[in-house]
Amino acid sequence: LSALCGILAAGAAGAILQSRRKNLYLKKSDEAQKKKLLTHLSLLSDEQKTRYFSRILSAETEGGAKRFGRSRLQTEDGFYFLAFRFAPVCADEIANISRLKTSKRKILLCDKIDEDAAALCDKLGVEVKTGEKVYAFVKARNALPSAYLGEETGKKNRRLRLCFGNTNSRRFFVGGA
Repeated sequence: LSALCGILAAGAAGAILQSRRKNLYLKKSDEAQKKKLLTHLSLLSDEQKTRYFSRILSAETEGGAKRFGRSRLQTEDGFYFLAFRFAPVCADEIANISRLKTSKRKILLCDKIDEDAAALCDKLGVEVKTGEKVYAFVKARNALPSAYLGEETGKKNRRLRLCFGNTNSRRFFVGGA
């Protein structure tokens, strides 16, 4: 009886640990995917960014998304401002966004934003979507790119495989390594 109880307790503990490990792995893979996407968006040119988000937003709205300026998109429900770069968005850029006189929503899509800029956005009524929300937005529409800019290539593994390949195996065997 005690052995049976021990087996059941060990099985339950193993199942709980395995589900936690699975959730942790999913979180880490999502985090890595998000980081790749935000780096990719930061490396794209303004024209490529607007084209990318135009395709995503056009599928969502009836009228589609039209390019409005260097890194701006206009849809029926509002204006989207694309500010993907490695540095956080500052308050001066928010001031430039606020100069647009319109009754439509103003939505800023960015990776990171300063505290001062976030407070200014709240005052001026500019909606902010930072990296996590942008990733969720893109992932929900199945619009993640197939290849990312700035992604590591497999050249290091190739070099390692060449060093320890079949052609060099005799030398390692004779040398004692």
